[in-house]
Amino acid sequence: MVFVGAGTRLGFWSWSAHEGTVLMSAELELAAWNSHGEKLWTTPVEPPWHYSVQQGVVTLDIMGETRSFPLFGGPRAG
Repeated sequence: MVFVGAGTRLGFWSWSAHEGTVLMSAELELAAWNSHGEKLWTTPVEPPWHYSVQQGVVTLDIMGETRSFPLFGGPRAG
């Protein structure tokens, strides 16, 4: 999968794929795209932060505050 021009300029960290969804980790943003390159959702983050994905659920820890939401629906769906 290749995403050309998928984001804006910011402190980009990495890409990862989970269940047909591609997640972009950046300094101030976590975002998801489907396999067709359509943006599904985005959420602001603030360092230090990290996330994990298990069984279709994203667990996001931002400065010690944890929240979980569906991988496909995003943070507003949780």
